[in-house]
Amino acid sequence: IVDEMLAGFVKCHSDIVKLVKTGEENPRGVVAAVDAPIADKVGIVTGGGSGHKPAFIGYCGKNMVDAVNEASGLEFQLVEDGTPAFKIFSGRFSYIAVCGEDSEAARIKSGYWGESIVLQCVYHGLGTCWVSGTYDENKVYKAIDLPKKHRLYAVIVVGYVKDKLSTKEKLMYNATHKNNKPYQKMFEVCDKKLPPYYEYAMKLVEKAPSATNRRPVHFRYEDDIIKGYVDEPYSDKSLDFGIAQLHFQLGAAAKGIKGEWDNNGRFCTENAKVIKFPEAENDEKSNIQEDNENE
Repeated sequence: IVDEMLAGFVKCHSDIVKLVKTGEENPRGVVAAVDAPIADKVGIVTGGGSGHKPAFIGYCGKNMVDAVNEASGLEFQLVEDGTPAFKIFSGRFSYIAVCGEDSEAARIKSGYWGESIVLQCVYHGLGTCWVSGTYDENKVYKAIDLPKKHRLYAVIVVGYVKDKLSTKEKLMYNATHKNNKPYQKMFEVCDKKLPPYYEYAMKLVEKAPSATNRRPVHFRYEDDIIKGYVDEPYSDKSLDFGIAQLHFQLGAAAKGIKGEWDNNGRFCTENAKVIKFPEAENDEKSNIQEDNENE
């Protein structure tokens, strides 16, 4: 869960919960009842594992959509019965209408925040699918309440997946899951070898979903800075850019690089430094050097 989503959840439900910072040992804080602590009452602390979290706060449903909207300024909407708008899916499922203002920035944010929902749902055992064209758009518009000057960009289908795919589903899967484009071919310019943490981040970009697996984002690595863009920013390619941004950011963070994308498509890091942990041998040399200097 990204910090903004947690803050958004708390802000949406500030009448019943609050975020309590607990110091350096847990900088993200904990979610607690708004009136806690309560005299003569026992508190229960839980990490909320993959099975508990959805049960506690419904994080794979409306609450998660509310939290994303609060954090991002977008207008995602959950439709619990998604069957009327689709003919290609079987069984019962829901969908999230990915909506926002009609702008390039909103398209990118929709991809970024929509993919954050996808990853959370998959983590909790749900099946998901980005869909941009194979649904009845009129029925989706009837099911949602879209504010003026906002538009529908795509939908994210959410439900439980059958153990075995039908022949039709296998054909669709094979048609939309071609060989991945290697990240090396996504670069227009790369003035030197990528550092290991950016290599890992780009490998996660390879795994990011993209319409027909086209991978439309162009990357540049110059002067130790990563930048990206798409050829047609006022199209659903910007959704793909937002999705790629999230995968890159999560990959970099996993390797100790904390950063975020700015409005110009540049990945900005905090002091552009890798978080490194000293090795024992280096510690000993450092201590010996300090002792010598003190003498």
